[in-house]
Amino acid sequence: NPCFVLELTATPKNVRPHGGKNPKPARFANVLVDVTGRELDHEGMVKMPLNLDARQGTDWRATLNTALEKLKALGAEAERLLADRNRYIRPIMLVQVERTGADHRESGYIHAEDVKELLLTAGFDEAEVAIKTAERNDLRQPENQNLLSPFNRVRVIITKQALQEGWDCPFAYVLCALAASSGRDALTQLVGRILRQPHAAKTGVPALDECHATSLRTTPERPPSSRRSRAGSNKTVWAIWFWKCPPKIRVVTAAQPAGYTAAPPSPRPKSTCRKCALRTEKTCVR
Repeated sequence: NPCFVLELTATPKNVRPHGGKNPKPARFANVLVDVTGRELDHEGMVKMPLNLDARQGTDWRATLNTALEKLKALGAEAERLLADRNRYIRPIMLVQVERTGADHRESGYIHAEDVKELLLTAGFDEAEVAIKTAERNDLRQPENQNLLSPFNRVRVIITKQALQEGWDCPFAYVLCALAASSGRDALTQLVGRILRQPHAAKTGVPALDECHATSLRTTPERPPSSRRSRAGSNKTVWAIWFWKCPPKIRVVTAAQPAGYTAAPPSPRPKSTCRKCALRTEKTCVR
């Protein structure tokens, strides 16, 4: 029975008051340290820039193959780094899917087992693909507990929400978001999984000092019939994250399917601060 509990978070936020039967007062974020992305990049602690490839359409396999090509290119750079300077890095890709349960595989959503089958067909073996869900955690296996070890073989981790918070692996370089969340905080946590720089030190190799995010869409858990109509929303959600994390972002323009018309960008509300876009200018302390 603890007598004192200290709660810390990397994403503090203000909480509005609630009325009703169980009213709760407002709670303001108690920010202890405010460190910008540029400062972290200068200290060599994060991979920058973040290369974003936001794709539209319904072909998740093409999106996954695009992310795989980037992973293979990073693997080749890592092998040269090991040969030249004896510094070991094994780039890992995180794949976020829509469903993981055994009874959801035939529901029309992007399932973890379908993604794993495609990876095995592409040349990966069982030891190189791990699934991390509430029901199954391949990362608990003795050979997978230390992802930074040269003896570890994991190159792809498939998950739904299990890696959004409280998980750290600097070898994670590529994010393939096949079912990215539309929430700002969830997206921040997810992208944060690939930002950490291995050994908190730049390699001097541009490709290994950057990270990559490939996104099919950001509308969560939509059946295939509605994917096309909702596809234009992902640019807006990624833009919200960019406003909060302004350091180096490189957007990669992907080829759009025939007949696709991009939705117009959402204007920034006039009441938000030009620096953080999250609080009004009257209350912003940045």
